[in-house]
Amino acid sequence: MHADLLWVWQAFHALSASRQMGMGAIGGIPFGEIDRYARRYGVVDFEYFHALIAAMDRTYLKIVNKANSPAKGG
Repeated sequence: MHADLLWVWQAFHALSASRQMGMGAIGGIPFGEIDRYARRYGVVDFEYFHALIAAMDRTYLKIVNKANSPAKGG
């Protein structure tokens, strides 16, 4: 990982705690939480920050959903 993006990785981990979970499903990080984090920590380029967090979140959810899905076949 590039050192200049370490703060985004740390933000992603902090924001992951705001996920909604229920009935075995894991939700994405809410936009409002990303916005609140960016405002609190003075993120200058919100669009870039949001794009990075959203891309990381999509990848995370894809991996988690694949791991949690029942095996097909049989």
